[in-house]
Amino acid sequence: MSQGTTKLAAALPGILEDVGDGHSDRMRAMVASRVVEWEELDRREAELNGEVARECKGNEACRRLDEIAGIGPLIATAPVGAAGDGAAFERARDFTAWLGLTPREDATGGKRRLGRPQQG
Repeated sequence: MSQGTTKLAAALPGILEDVGDGHSDRMRAMVASRVVEWEELDRREAELNGEVARECKGNEACRRLDEIAGIGPLIATAPVGAAGDGAAFERARDFTAWLGLTPREDATGGKRRLGRPQQG
């Protein structure tokens, strides 16, 4: 949870108990119901994050990506899930082009051109 949502979650029980604040019982019931749903979403998110972390630990390619600073299990599993073991790519440059991180490469008559082909 972010700092703001943590503060809100901590304040909600007091807000819901303050019957003198002018909110109706119906409004309190609706907010209380949303709090329960929010807590369930947090629980489910933690469960899914645990599953992703276990998947990452069980896959060599994911573990290698996870070792890079700023990349966690969720980001590490995304390219592995989409591209598999990378066998479809002849070189790393082909993979980065597939991701959209490098200019497109066109070759005609043995001459390589990077970037979009010029429209004639």
